[in-house]
Amino acid sequence: MVLWFVTIFSTVAHANADKAGPSPAFFIVFPIIWLGFMSLWILVLVMAIVYAIKAGRGEWANYPVIGKIARGLLKTDQQEEAAAVQN
Repeated sequence: MVLWFVTIFSTVAHANADKAGPSPAFFIVFPIIWLGFMSLWILVLVMAIVYAIKAGRGEWANYPVIGKIARGLLKTDQQEEAAAVQN
């Protein structure tokens, strides 16, 4: 979002009175930024579906990036929790 505003304001700031349009770089950078945001959105959607399916089956799942860190902070073990649930 910040990059978007920086691009817009820099395009406006560098526009001359003789030139009546944005620079060609704007038309190159904008689709790349848009594709990046859309790919992140699709990734989040797929991850939500995968983890929802795992949760529906009763399976334990780690967070993709911070799972081991979170388990270390909470000092829990996946096998101990699974055994407690089965008993």
